[in-house]
Amino acid sequence: MTFIALLEPDKIDSQAILRAAMTTRDNMDEGKVNHDDGRKSDEVFNTHIPGFTIRFAHEHDVALILDFIKRLAKYEGLSDEVVATPEVLIESLFIKRQAEVIIGELDREPVAFALFFHNFSTFLGKANLYLEDLFVDERYRGRELGRSMFACLAKITIERECERLD
Repeated sequence: MTFIALLEPDKIDSQAILRAAMTTRDNMDEGKVNHDDGRKSDEVFNTHIPGFTIRFAHEHDVALILDFIKRLAKYEGLSDEVVATPEVLIESLFIKRQAEVIIGELDREPVAFALFFHNFSTFLGKANLYLEDLFVDERYRGRELGRSMFACLAKITIERECERLD
């Protein structure tokens, strides 16, 4: 898990975050459009931060997603390790649905993204949500946008009846 300028993964109490999200989820209104496959890709989460909304990524966002990935890699000093292409992302995210992306927009400008997927706990016998990366544009850090992104993921975790968010 990667949290840019927000949290250290080994210090996260995911159950406490889920409990907090349950008590604050009323602060996130949402609009939903159901698709044949059951996914709600047009779902928009309105946060408590004026002008900041979170939505699921669409296939037309692939260039934006790749840009966020490259900026994350640059921040971590790993730019030379990025081999993802738009074609690979389309196949992985939108055809095979191996992971999902949410995008945070401030006044309709994309400023944050999170990539996550389901994993499974054999001991619990239940699915979990695993956050792979969370990135907030450096110009917009310190405004609690990352916290809102994480709360949105916690809300998704609860709605999907996952046991925990890792």
